[in-house]
Amino acid sequence: MHFLVDASMPRGTAPLIRSHGHDGTDVRDIGLGGAPDADIATRAQAHGLAILTRDFDFADIRNYPPDQYAGLVVLDL
Repeated sequence: MHFLVDASMPRGTAPLIRSHGHDGTDVRDIGLGGAPDADIATRAQAHGLAILTRDFDFADIRNYPPDQYAGLVVLDL
């Protein structure tokens, strides 16, 4: 699985994901560090990526229907 790691997550999250055999890309590494949620969502949809975030806006299924994404993981840390 390939995760798109939101800027709300600690900087070391993508490397940690990769160390466990998965793909992880931090939005800050691809120029989306300060991007609106909609831009991050569009990137995830276009590339079949699961979003990993602490941003509860992504938990609103009216704006981000789960069936339109490879995955939406919203953590409460």
